[in-house]
Amino acid sequence: VREEFDAESKCASAECNFAGKKVSVVYRNFDGLDAGEYIIGQVLINDQPVDIKIENDKAATIKRDLIGEVSGECVITVELNSL
Repeated sequence: VREEFDAESKCASAECNFAGKKVSVVYRNFDGLDAGEYIIGQVLINDQPVDIKIENDKAATIKRDLIGEVSGECVITVELNSL
């Protein structure tokens, strides 16, 4: 929901360990959209676009191998667009 995004940066984030790496996932909601008003527009890993399957505009699956190829910290950015 809109309230979970930072008011200034318009981002929400979470961190975890996966595939032996520290992984940060950042959701960018620059238009301040609420739940049900946005779809996944683009996914980036360390600021580089990745070609992945986005299912029903709502879910993206990133293969473990792709994350394993990243050296150092892995930052996944999910850009949200309006419907």
